[in-house]
Amino acid sequence: MKHMMAGTTSGEVAKVKEEEKDEMTQKEARPINETHKQHAGEEVLQDELLQEEQEMLQEEMLKEQSVEEKMSPDQAQHGEPKAHEHEAGEKEAQAGDAISPCQALEKTVERLKEELAQERERTLRALADHENYRRRMQRELDNAARYGVRPLAEKLLPAIDNFERALLSGADKEDAFYQGVAMIHRQLVEALEASGITEIAEIHVPFDPSVHQAVGMVEGASPERSGQVAEVLQKGYLLHDRLIRPAMVKVYA
Repeated sequence: MKHMMAGTTSGEVAKVKEEEKDEMTQKEARPINETHKQHAGEEVLQDELLQEEQEMLQEEMLKEQSVEEKMSPDQAQHGEPKAHEHEAGEKEAQAGDAISPCQALEKTVERLKEELAQERERTLRALADHENYRRRMQRELDNAARYGVRPLAEKLLPAIDNFERALLSGADKEDAFYQGVAMIHRQLVEALEASGITEIAEIHVPFDPSVHQAVGMVEGASPERSGQVAEVLQKGYLLHDRLIRPAMVKVYA
């Protein structure tokens, strides 16, 4: 009985050991299988990538072939140099666009010089306009002071004419009234002369249409008197170099 139990126990122990050995073998085999599977997946992925690269290369070759077919022989022959030239031109353009600090400073200086010149020109023009305005105003003031008395003189001249007619009426020069009228006339004439007003009343002078107004002719004069003023019917007056009123005269024929 003991022998049977001992035999049974030994068999069970052996069976257990075999089961443990099988489990260990399976455990060791699992990583190997997984490694094989991983390597197999990587090989499939590499194959797919290689296939994609080959397809892309084929597409690029087809595109280049299509472009070469469309290009003319000259373009196909010189296409690559032109491309290089284009790239070189772009590089040169980029190099040209890149401005150094010194060049930027020079451009700024030139721009400021131009602005300064323009501002100087505007300033000079403004000064010239101001000077012209000042001269014009000064001229107007001088003219006002020189010729401003003209409106008053034009109003006084008829009164002076009447005084002269009264003095030529044949009244007694010793009469006090006559002397009073003569004194008033003299004062008025002196006031006009002080203001720059002079008479135009000469006879036997050449007729001047700028200061004389002919209202009649005198016949029978000698040849040397022809064209001269024979008689002044109404005096004329000048204010400096400007005519206030022309003299009304008769002229020798």
